[in-house]
Amino acid sequence: MFGFSLKEKTEKVIEELFLYAVSPMKRAVFNNVVHNGKINSQNEYSIAFFYMMVMMNSLITPYYTGDGTIDPSEHRDENEEKEIQDFIEGHATTILNNIHLANSPESEIKEMLADICSRAGLIDS
Repeated sequence: MFGFSLKEKTEKVIEELFLYAVSPMKRAVFNNVVHNGKINSQNEYSIAFFYMMVMMNSLITPYYTGDGTIDPSEHRDENEEKEIQDFIEGHATTILNNIHLANSPESEIKEMLADICSRAGLIDS
Protein backbone atom coordinates (compact mmCIF):
# COMPACT_ATOMS: atom_id res chain seq x y z
CA MET A 1 0.00 0.00 0.00
CA PHE A 2 2.47 2.53 -1.26
CA GLY A 3 1.80 6.18 -0.53
CA PHE A 4 -0.50 5.71 2.44
CA SER A 5 0.31 6.53 6.05
CA LEU A 6 0.78 3.76 8.59
CA LYS A 7 -2.54 4.78 10.15
CA GLU A 8 -4.35 4.50 6.81
CA LYS A 9 -2.72 1.16 6.01
CA THR A 10 -3.65 -0.21 9.43
CA GLU A 11 -7.24 0.93 9.14
CA LYS A 12 -7.46 -0.71 5.70
CA VAL A 13 -6.17 -4.00 7.14
CA ILE A 14 -8.78 -3.84 9.90
CA GLU A 15 -11.55 -3.18 7.38
CA GLU A 16 -10.49 -5.79 4.82
CA LEU A 17 -9.12 -8.59 7.00
CA PHE A 18 -11.48 -8.34 9.97
CA LEU A 19 -14.47 -6.72 8.25
CA TYR A 20 -14.45 -4.29 11.17
CA ALA A 21 -14.58 -0.50 11.25
CA VAL A 22 -12.83 1.77 13.71
CA SER A 23 -15.72 3.62 15.32
CA PRO A 24 -15.52 7.32 16.15
CA MET A 25 -15.78 6.37 19.84
CA LYS A 26 -12.66 4.18 19.55
CA ARG A 27 -10.67 6.58 17.34
CA ALA A 28 -8.46 7.76 20.24
CA VAL A 29 -7.70 4.15 21.20
CA PHE A 30 -6.87 3.35 17.57
CA ASN A 31 -4.62 6.40 17.26
CA ASN A 32 -2.80 5.41 20.46
CA VAL A 33 -2.24 1.82 19.24
CA VAL A 34 -0.91 3.14 15.92
CA HIS A 35 1.36 5.61 17.72
CA ASN A 36 2.78 2.86 19.96
CA GLY A 37 3.18 0.57 16.97
CA LYS A 38 5.08 3.22 15.07
CA ILE A 39 7.43 3.75 18.03
CA ASN A 40 8.07 -0.03 18.10
CA SER A 41 8.57 -0.26 14.31
CA GLN A 42 5.54 -2.50 13.85
CA ASN A 43 3.91 -2.90 10.46
CA GLU A 44 0.22 -2.36 9.72
CA TYR A 45 -0.63 -6.03 10.34
CA SER A 46 0.96 -6.12 13.78
CA ILE A 47 -0.80 -2.89 14.72
CA ALA A 48 -4.14 -4.13 13.36
CA PHE A 49 -3.78 -7.39 15.32
CA PHE A 50 -3.00 -5.51 18.54
CA TYR A 51 -5.91 -3.12 17.98
CA MET A 52 -8.31 -6.03 17.51
CA MET A 53 -6.95 -7.67 20.66
CA VAL A 54 -7.63 -4.40 22.52
CA MET A 55 -11.21 -4.54 21.20
CA MET A 56 -11.56 -8.18 22.29
CA ASN A 57 -10.09 -7.37 25.69
CA SER A 58 -12.50 -4.49 26.20
CA LEU A 59 -15.39 -6.95 26.09
CA ILE A 60 -14.10 -9.14 28.93
CA THR A 61 -11.84 -7.07 31.17
CA PRO A 62 -13.20 -5.05 34.10
CA TYR A 63 -12.22 -1.39 34.07
CA TYR A 64 -12.12 1.38 36.62
CA THR A 65 -14.03 4.65 36.62
CA GLY A 66 -14.49 7.39 39.19
CA ASP A 67 -17.53 5.46 40.45
CA GLY A 68 -15.71 2.14 40.90
CA THR A 69 -15.09 -0.99 38.89
CA ILE A 70 -17.28 -1.95 35.96
CA ASP A 71 -17.34 -5.54 34.80
CA PRO A 72 -18.57 -5.65 31.18
CA SER A 73 -19.70 -9.26 31.56
CA GLU A 74 -21.70 -8.71 34.73
CA HIS A 75 -25.22 -8.48 33.28
CA ARG A 76 -24.91 -10.53 30.10
CA ASP A 77 -27.33 -13.27 29.25
CA GLU A 78 -26.29 -16.50 27.51
CA ASN A 79 -26.94 -15.11 24.02
CA GLU A 80 -24.81 -12.03 24.63
CA GLU A 81 -22.04 -14.15 26.11
CA LYS A 82 -22.13 -16.39 23.01
CA GLU A 83 -21.91 -13.31 20.73
CA ILE A 84 -18.83 -12.09 22.62
CA GLN A 85 -17.20 -15.52 22.41
CA ASP A 86 -17.98 -15.75 18.68
CA PHE A 87 -16.49 -12.28 18.13
CA ILE A 88 -13.31 -13.20 20.00
CA GLU A 89 -12.99 -16.65 18.46
CA GLY A 90 -13.56 -15.37 14.93
CA HIS A 91 -11.05 -12.55 15.17
CA ALA A 92 -8.51 -14.73 16.99
CA THR A 93 -8.74 -17.21 14.12
CA THR A 94 -8.21 -14.41 11.60
CA ILE A 95 -5.12 -13.26 13.48
CA LEU A 96 -3.69 -16.79 13.69
CA ASN A 97 -4.36 -17.43 10.00
CA ASN A 98 -2.52 -14.23 9.05
CA ILE A 99 0.12 -14.04 11.79
CA HIS A 100 2.89 -14.47 9.22
CA LEU A 101 2.10 -10.97 7.89
CA ALA A 102 2.98 -9.29 11.20
CA ASN A 103 6.50 -8.23 12.05
CA SER A 104 5.94 -8.61 15.80
CA PRO A 105 7.09 -11.85 17.42
CA GLU A 106 4.53 -14.59 16.82
CA SER A 107 5.03 -15.80 20.38
CA GLU A 108 3.96 -12.40 21.76
CA ILE A 109 0.80 -12.34 19.64
CA LYS A 110 -0.07 -15.96 20.47
CA GLU A 111 0.49 -15.38 24.19
CA MET A 112 -1.85 -12.39 24.21
CA LEU A 113 -4.48 -14.28 22.21
CA ALA A 114 -4.28 -17.27 24.54
CA ASP A 115 -4.81 -15.00 27.54
CA ILE A 116 -7.84 -13.32 25.93
CA CYS A 117 -9.36 -16.64 24.84
CA SER A 118 -8.81 -18.13 28.29
CA ARG A 119 -10.48 -15.21 30.06
CA ALA A 120 -13.36 -15.40 27.55
CA GLY A 121 -13.90 -19.05 28.47
CA LEU A 122 -12.84 -20.37 25.09
CA ILE A 123 -9.84 -22.40 26.28
CA ASP A 124 -8.63 -23.76 29.59
CA SER A 125 -5.90 -21.67 31.16
